[in-house]
Amino acid sequence: GMELLGGGERENSWGVMHIVAEVAHASENKGAGITIAILDTGIDYTHEDLDGNYRGGYDFVFDDDDPFDDNFESHGTHVAGIVAAEENGVGIVGVAPEAGLLAVKVLDGAGFGTEDWMIAGIEWAILNGADIINLSIQGPDRQGLRDACQTAYNAGVLLVAAGGSSLAGGGEVQFPAAYDSVIAVTATGPFDLPGYFAPVGEALELAAPGVDIFSTITGGGYASLSGSSQAA
Repeated sequence: GMELLGGGERENSWGVMHIVAEVAHASENKGAGITIAILDTGIDYTHEDLDGNYRGGYDFVFDDDDPFDDNFESHGTHVAGIVAAEENGVGIVGVAPEAGLLAVKVLDGAGFGTEDWMIAGIEWAILNGADIINLSIQGPDRQGLRDACQTAYNAGVLLVAAGGSSLAGGGEVQFPAAYDSVIAVTATGPFDLPGYFAPVGEALELAAPGVDIFSTITGGGYASLSGSSQAA
């Protein structure tokens, strides 16, 4: 991985610090024993900040068991690092640095996916022991997707989704975040103001850091990205 200058892995993770995760970490609440499925573009499971927490996955785009992240901005790998980058003295530290990660690839390299892939991914995550499903996916309301989210909720799985983003900001909360079965998250910056792209609406349940978030990318490196995906 690349060498980071000026500060340790906590200082590199302003969002994790900002939500005072170190208080939880100090009481040994680091996600151990919890399995989190990242429904996204896949994960670079060879990344030194993620490999120890990787618990397998599936690729519904190519229908095989290799969910490696081929996305141009490493979307799934970036989300995974925010969730569970290891507390190993390199790079960043995740919100839950001892949680297990399942990579469920339901988006292709360009970031697009079908409803069928998403439904299959949710069902796979339930069957493979996910306690939490992270859905940094946004799109229109689809009955099949609504039903799949409700099935997961009924099975006791916590669903967390990106509220969505629009270039102008102030857009409506997208699906699946807007479903009652899903926690919809919007993004904030360092001063707790909404990100310029952030959605608004009663469907939102949480706001979290999502502006200039430094996290893992494919190939062993790190980069900053912004979005309600980073917040979720």
